[in-house]
Order: sequence, then structure tokens, then C-alpha cells
Amino acid sequence: MQSSNTIKRANNKNISQLQRVGEKFFLVFIVLVLSSCSSLNIKKSLSLSVSEPVRENLAFTGKGAGAGMMLMSSMGPMGIAIGVAIDEGIAKDIAKAVKDKPFDIQQQMLEAFRTELSDEYKVTVRDENSSKPKKAELAITLKKFGFKSQPGEGDLVSAWFEIKINYLGDETDLVYPDNYFNQDEAIPVISLEMAKSDGSQGRELLQQALELIASQWLATRSSS
Repeated sequence: MQSSNTIKRANNKNISQLQRVGEKFFLVFIVLVLSSCSSLNIKKSLSLSVSEPVRENLAFTGKGAGAGMMLMSSMGPMGIAIGVAIDEGIAKDIAKAVKDKPFDIQQQMLEAFRTELSDEYKVTVRDENSSKPKKAELAITLKKFGFKSQPGEGDLVSAWFEIKINYLGDETDLVYPDNYFNQDEAIPVISLEMAKSDGSQGRELLQQALELIASQWLATRSSS
């Protein structure tokens, strides 16, 4: 009888051990299943397009606009025209520096948005320049780009963009840097002289602006 009880206790002990092993394997299995599900990272699809700039040439606003306003009081419309000519001359100098290496602003904006969106979306690029373009879900119109004078010590300029973003028919007009910084926030700037002489600095300033435009659009969509 004692031997029978001993056998029963041994069997019960073995059953308990098997149950514990089974529970551990089950927990490991659940963890593996959950990990594989999260790693799938299923993305939503989004079609994207960026149109060619409405104004093809790089623009500048600043010195000439201020001079034109002052000259208008004494010279009338001619004063404004002189101011415009001053800014256009500066724009040509900056464009010459920026384009010392290939720099396609349409392609740069497309890449900035595609890179920013790629973590959450499977992005398909639509060609707005084709003979029969298909409307993209996210369509960006680049109306104007270039540089703009900024207040502060020295002759400082920032990147400058005027764009229209159409997302599923909802249109928004945006101006960089005006719509992207509060009064107490520092806007990325370089000196005007550097913008006219060092194309790499100008390109970097434009690229920084494009990345911020793309990231803030995505942040706005994610929070809405």
C-alpha cells in the first residue's frame, strides 16, 4: 500500500512538471506570435505627387522690397520697379551659387515627403508631368521657392517656400518660414553673402526647410 502511494505521488509530481513545462512553451509560443504580428507593420497606401514650380526660377525678397517702398514716396511706381530689380539681381546671384551642382527642387521636395512618409505609408509617386496625370491623394504644388531676408544682426536670409498641399481634396496654402515658427523660435539662417558665394550652404538651408515642411505635415495628420 505504501509502495502504491509512493508511485501515485511520483506520477503526480511528473504530471505537475509536465504542466509547468507546457505552460512555459505556451507562453513562449504566444510571445513569438505577438512579435511576428508586430513585425509585419502593415502600411496604408498613399499616392504622392509634386508639381513643377509655378515660378521656375529661384526667388528672393528682402533688400529690394524695402528699398522700393522707400523710393515709391519720391519716384512712384518706378521706385517699386527698382526694388523688384534689386531683389531679382540678388536672386540670380544666389541661384548661380546654388546651382553650381545639380539641384532639382521638385525632386528634393518629393524625396523629403517620401522619406518622411515611408515609415507609415507605402508611397506611390504619381507623375504630374505626364500627358494624362492621375490625381494623387497627396498633391503638392510648389508655387515659389528661394530665400528671404530675416531680421537680426548681420545680413541674414532664410529659405522661403510658398506651397499648396491638397490632401484628398482638402487644400491648404502654406508659407515657410512664416507658418512654421513661433516668435520666440530661431529660424535657420545664413548670411546673404554666404548664400551668394557658397552653394552648399544654400542647398542645405533649402533641404532643412523641405524636411521640416514634410515632417510637420505628417505630424498634423497623425494628431488629427
